Amino acid sequence: MSDQNEERKPNKVRLNVNGFDNTISQFILKDTTPLGKMMRTYCEMKGLDVTLIKFLYDGKRIQNTSTAHGEEIPDNATIELFQKQDGGNFCQCIFT
Repeated sequence: MSDQNEERKPNKVRLNVNGFDNTISQFILKDTTPLGKMMRTYCEMKGLDVTLIKFLYDGKRIQNTSTAHGEEIPDNATIELFQKQDGGNFCQCIFT
């Protein structure tokens, strides 16, 4: 009988990051590795500021502490990039 408290063995996953210029960068990492590590590495490779970029999988934002296992991201999944945008500005215009 197996022990239920026994930790599972991490699996390797391939994640494809679809960049702004439609190039695909592939990362291979353990499914228990925080995805923030991949996000920082991608931004360093491309010369981007990680605080200005959002990484999304299936329309859901990926947090720095998220893992592929925790977010149920499958092998060979595509991560999309978006540039952060501060909220709009309300402008009250008076037309005469």
